[in-house]
Amino acid sequence: MTTVVLIGVITTTTTVTLGQRKNSSNELAAYTAVLASESGQETFKARAASRPFAMATPTCSGLLCYQSAYTDALNLYLASLGTITNPNGQATLSVASVSVDAYGSLTSVDVLSTSRSGNDKAQIIRSYSTQRLNVAFPHVPGALTSYPSVNLGGNATIGGRTVTDPANTGMIGNFMTVQNSSTGFLTAGSPVSVTIPPQGLNRLAQLQIGQYVRLPTTLPTGLLGVDATFRVSGKIGDQLNLIAVQVPLVPSTLANGPLALTNVLNGVASSLGTQLTVNAVETFCPGDKVSVTVAGVIYTTTVTAVNGSGSALTVLAWPAGTPTVLPEGTVLVKSTNAVVTAGRYDGSKGQTAAYGAVVSDVSGGGLITAPTNNALFEQLLGMTPKVLQDMSTPVTSTTFTGAVSGLTWLDTGPSQSINLNSQKLNGKGLLVVDGDLTLNNNGNGNCDYSGVLFVRGNLRLQGNIEICGALIVEGSILTQDGLNVTGIDSTETSVLGTGQKVRYDPAAILDALNGAGPYAFTGARNWRQQ
Repeated sequence: MTTVVLIGVITTTTTVTLGQRKNSSNELAAYTAVLASESGQETFKARAASRPFAMATPTCSGLLCYQSAYTDALNLYLASLGTITNPNGQATLSVASVSVDAYGSLTSVDVLSTSRSGNDKAQIIRSYSTQRLNVAFPHVPGALTSYPSVNLGGNATIGGRTVTDPANTGMIGNFMTVQNSSTGFLTAGSPVSVTIPPQGLNRLAQLQIGQYVRLPTTLPTGLLGVDATFRVSGKIGDQLNLIAVQVPLVPSTLANGPLALTNVLNGVASSLGTQLTVNAVETFCPGDKVSVTVAGVIYTTTVTAVNGSGSALTVLAWPAGTPTVLPEGTVLVKSTNAVVTAGRYDGSKGQTAAYGAVVSDVSGGGLITAPTNNALFEQLLGMTPKVLQDMSTPVTSTTFTGAVSGLTWLDTGPSQSINLNSQKLNGKGLLVVDGDLTLNNNGNGNCDYSGVLFVRGNLRLQGNIEICGALIVEGSILTQDGLNVTGIDSTETSVLGTGQKVRYDPAAILDALNGAGPYAFTGARNWRQQ
């Protein structure tokens, strides 16, 4: 009698036969090879968790092109995990096949684990579902955050945000499209579930439990009503679960069919006078102006303290007429500093920051920590340099064309310095430069690059390029691999040229980080015998 235990897809050159002792050495070698190959699969998920696979959506078009691009990138990634050695032998990993959706996102991968014992070979295939993980919104206190001093010269400007800026609504409209099938009247506290189409799943990852969103409603007459506000209560697959917290006074239902969802960046979870608890995407700082709109009236005050993880705010007394308790889900519009530096700020040689405050010296140093031990990197990006480097697409000073897509790590090489003159910085994503950067680009002056530019060394910026999102300058002296800080270089951050160099834009940051996170490999499924 022959007994076969299937683990994934097993192919061996000999058969393990129980109850017989013929070819026992071959049987043992074959069984040992199977165990080694199985161990390769068992350790894969742990290895992948410690070193995630990250890849931007391929720029080519067509299913075959998508599959080829992911297969090549995954094979390089699996090879980088190294040979898996265990007491039963060694196993190597490779790609058997991949599945990609119509939008170019990787949905699953069949991983082949191969091992040998003597002349016997075992191969096990397991199919893993894949899911994009979220890259958190950076904790930036200003449009330009620079640990070294800042010199703003020429006709250059840097733009934060004020609460009176018409573009600063505290929300991002048309954040994603959802499909609604609910027909009941909305009441406060009522649960609602909407479905996210495949092209919106990356956006879904950017919504956190407890965050607030808005959806359009329909009146009984069929006319479009005012938006209702919801708290995100859960996410399961392509389903977004919501709880209504603010509904129209006139009985209304959610509009039928596809709906444009509005992302509330900073929503009030609870309040009592000068104490607020917020569910916030952005970073709040003492001195920020904040405003709320209640019954069509705008009330403005100033943040005096930020407590805990940044969700508890103390503010100055609100103007007369402000409700003592703000309705849950109320949009909290905030100002954002133009410049935050632990050094001095010199804007005497050019225009001052166009929008937002300048926080420097001791006050600026109170908002950002020193780069030593990578503390500033971790404060602003929420992860270690090594974790981000492993998630990013690596480029060098000789291979970098200036185009950024998703997470990108620019290795400046032995000189730890790079001059980008002919390489026009463009695209969108999070670009880390692991050394000094001189950027002298003439773009069109209208969001030439969107997202976050993080310079680990020092920066000299000139030309008429505009960065929409946030700019960070660490001012660190680094180890050769660019991962650890050995000292601090106090050379000032120089921003010259013409036009607005940096414009803080949370929508641009979220858009740049959309689908930029690494892939998680979940579950082993669809085991079958070849």
